[in-house]
Amino acid sequence: MDGQGPGGRHRKRIAGHGIYHSKNLITYPSAKEGEVNVLHQLSYYDKQKRTLLRIILNLNSPDACHVCKVCIPVTVCTRSAKQVILRLPLPYRLGEEFMPGNGDEKVRCEAGTYAWLQKNCPDVPIPVLYGFGLSNGETFTCFENLPLLYKWSHSIWCRVFAWLGYLSPSRYAPNPAKREHTGHLTYLLLEYIEPSRGYMLSDTWTDNRHDIKLWTALFHSLSRILLSISRIPGNSTLADRPLSIQLQQLGNEHIPTGMHRDYTYSTVDSYVADVLTIHDKRFQYQPNALSSLSAMRTIYKSFFQRKFRRGPFVLSLTDLHRSNILLPIEMIGPPHWLTNMAVDELVPSAYDGLRTEFMVLPSGLFTFFKEHIRPLFCTEYLEEFNLIMPFLWERNVGRIASQKLSDKKEYDS
Repeated sequence: MDGQGPGGRHRKRIAGHGIYHSKNLITYPSAKEGEVNVLHQLSYYDKQKRTLLRIILNLNSPDACHVCKVCIPVTVCTRSAKQVILRLPLPYRLGEEFMPGNGDEKVRCEAGTYAWLQKNCPDVPIPVLYGFGLSNGETFTCFENLPLLYKWSHSIWCRVFAWLGYLSPSRYAPNPAKREHTGHLTYLLLEYIEPSRGYMLSDTWTDNRHDIKLWTALFHSLSRILLSISRIPGNSTLADRPLSIQLQQLGNEHIPTGMHRDYTYSTVDSYVADVLTIHDKRFQYQPNALSSLSAMRTIYKSFFQRKFRRGPFVLSLTDLHRSNILLPIEMIGPPHWLTNMAVDELVPSAYDGLRTEFMVLPSGLFTFFKEHIRPLFCTEYLEEFNLIMPFLWERNVGRIASQKLSDKKEYDS
């Protein structure tokens, strides 16, 4: 669940910030200018090997063998052999050590999204979710696969809830079998998409993105999907915070976010305020973080309409392949990768033509603010702007800035 499915290429972009590496090579200039903590990410390789070898083969030595995928093909031998995919959240990518329970939260969130889409948007093509498991040993199975008695019981409860006017339970019910001793393993069991049915977009985008016929078809398909999932206002009962990948990435770097798991939001501005507070924490704790937070707090209301302050809230694919959460309706936008550039590297003149034909959420807040947001409000006196705004962020900002400069110098070294 780290964003790379089976067959992903060696050339990957680190955390959406424009840093590329080929196999194990990362250039110093790109690492220095990037907004992610590359030093922390360099530890992922050994941690992945240790985690997967311990889970799958019960081996303690990472050099005993090599595991290359976090999506594991499994063949189920019943009347006819059937291949499924076992997806495992990697604890070292989700901050499990810093905030125990992050793995369960991610699996519940993703399973909930599958269940919601199956019920409300059957026209949206997604893999079949057969079931999932949590670290306490609980397992959940699609009710069609339960024993007959439990299947009838689940169907009756669904009818009772609907009759009483409550939201009916999802298709996934606790497995009546004895809890499994999985050694704190959380997982999703998914349908395996055969190569004969298609390839990941990331495998074909670079070679075919200039083909007019292909990207026209892609735009039509994506727009249909976005319209389908956004036409239904949120009608789910939420018990958890809106889980974005950034929350768990920060937890992974031992950066407290202040957004607890039981937080829910009824207004747009309360959510945006907490998101900016999360960036505050990142600026304070990450050694190479940059900030434009004072200005963002001042101008963010210019980008949100008051009439949508309390909804409707709709399901949004925040980057079209993960982090599917309930968001304010105004946060839905076209994907940033239409010109094959990271969001903080966009060239407006190149992007705008494709954007208007298809009709982004910033991952690099500092660069995106400087290049795209600040010019909307201030095109002159930039030196004075940069001098004054930091002092509006927090009291004693001089001491904090001095410490951040020291942290950045040590990070670069």
